[in-house]
Amino acid sequence: MTIKRLSADVQSKLRSGVAVGSLQQAVEELVLNSVDAGATCVCVRMDTAAFRVQVVDNGSGMDAADLERVGNRYCTSKCGSVEDLDKLEFYGFRGEALASLASLATLVEISSRTKLSVKTHAKVFRNGEGSAVFEAETPRPSAGTTLTVCNLFHNMPVRRNRMDSVVGAERVRQRVEAISLMHPSVSFTLKSDVTGAMLTQLPKARNTHHRFVQIHGLGRAQHLREVYVNKVTGLSRYEDPALGEAQACCTSDITSMAVNVVSETDSYEDDPDAPGERRLCSSTITPPLELSVTEEELRLLRGCQSPLRSLGLQLELPQTGAPRVLVGKVPLCFTEKEHNEVRRGRPSVIKPVVEEYLREQIEIFCSTGSVRGTLPLTVLKVLASLACHGAIKFNDVLSRDECHSLVGSLSACQLPFQCAHGRPSIAPLVDTLYLDSGEKAI
Repeated sequence: MTIKRLSADVQSKLRSGVAVGSLQQAVEELVLNSVDAGATCVCVRMDTAAFRVQVVDNGSGMDAADLERVGNRYCTSKCGSVEDLDKLEFYGFRGEALASLASLATLVEISSRTKLSVKTHAKVFRNGEGSAVFEAETPRPSAGTTLTVCNLFHNMPVRRNRMDSVVGAERVRQRVEAISLMHPSVSFTLKSDVTGAMLTQLPKARNTHHRFVQIHGLGRAQHLREVYVNKVTGLSRYEDPALGEAQACCTSDITSMAVNVVSETDSYEDDPDAPGERRLCSSTITPPLELSVTEEELRLLRGCQSPLRSLGLQLELPQTGAPRVLVGKVPLCFTEKEHNEVRRGRPSVIKPVVEEYLREQIEIFCSTGSVRGTLPLTVLKVLASLACHGAIKFNDVLSRDECHSLVGSLSACQLPFQCAHGRPSIAPLVDTLYLDSGEKAI
C-alpha cells in the first residue's frame, strides 16, 4: 500500500478529524496502525510519568517515499476515493492520527523497513515539524515499523496535571487487551518502563475464546455466551450454553461478536450489606494494621468506606492523633501470600502490599471519583504470585500418584503451557507419534 494525499473531494467528505486526548488513545491509534499494516506481533512500551510511548511491529513497513508523506494531514494508504468511504477495511483512513500526535509531542521518531529492502529509513518530527527522510544508523533486523512518541501533551500542562500515571497505565492495558480480543491471531505485549514490569503478554491465540481465556482466565471463560450481530438490522442474540457442558464454544468466524460474562470467579462472594452485589473475599487481620496517611487522603477515605469494603478493605479512621488508618480486613489472597512468605522464613509482606493496594485505590478515586471497576491491579499481582510460588518447582520430588494427578490436572486445562506470568510450564521432550510401538513405553 502506497501512502498518498487524499483529493480535495475526499477531504471535504471527512467532516471530523482525529483529536488525540489521552495516552490510551495515542496507544490505540498506533496499535491499530500496526494491525492495519498486517502485523502479527505488536510490542508496546510506555512511561506514563514521562508521557512516552513506543510501538514496535512486524508489519509491511514503509519505504522512503511513504515516509516522506507520513505524518502529514490527509496522507494515507487506506482510502483513495469517495467510494472507499463506504467499504472501509481499515481502522484509520483519514491520515490524521500521526499528524495529531506530531503536533502534541516534543519528538516523534519513525523508523521503518519493508520486506523488499535491507535499509531502514527514518523520519523525525520535532514540535510538529517533520525532517527529511534519512537512513537509520541502527537498522531493523526485519520488516516493520518502530514509532516513538516523547513528551506527549507538552503544550497542554493542565491536561497533563490531571492525568494520573497509575490510572493511565491501567487504561492503556485495558485498551490493548480490548484490541487483542478483536485480533487473536496477533500477539501483543505491553511493558512499563517505569517499573520494568510486563503488564500484558498475550501470545497468538486460536480464536477469540482462547484470547479471552488468556486475559480473564478459564473461570470466567467457562460461562461465556455467544452473541451474534445481524449485519443488516444491527440486532443481536445470544445462545445459552447447553446443560452439562463445561463451557460454551465461542466462535470467531462472524463479522461482529461480543462476549458477555455471566458469573464471577471464586475471588468474590455475595455482599450481605448489598443484596445482589458481589465483593472480594476478605480476611481479618489481628491486630489491625496501622498505616500513615495525609490529611487529604484521610478526608477522601472517609467518603469511600463502603466501596472499599466491596474491595475487601475494612478501615477504621481514628478521630484523634496523627492522620492514620487501621486496616481490620484485607482481600483473602493478601493473607494467603503472607502465610506463604512466613512459612518460607521470609520477611512479612502484608504491610507493603496493603499500602500499595490502598494507594492504588486512593489514586483511582482522585482521578475517577470511584473505586469500583475491574479486579484491582494489586490483587491481580498477588494472585499471579500465589499461582507461581505455590507451584511445583524444579527438583521437587513427587510420588507416582502425584505425577498422575498433576498430568491429569494439566490435561483438564485449556491453556496448560504457561503460568500466570506467561512463563512456560510444560517442555516437550519427545514426540511419541514417531516412535515404534515397541519403544513407546517410557
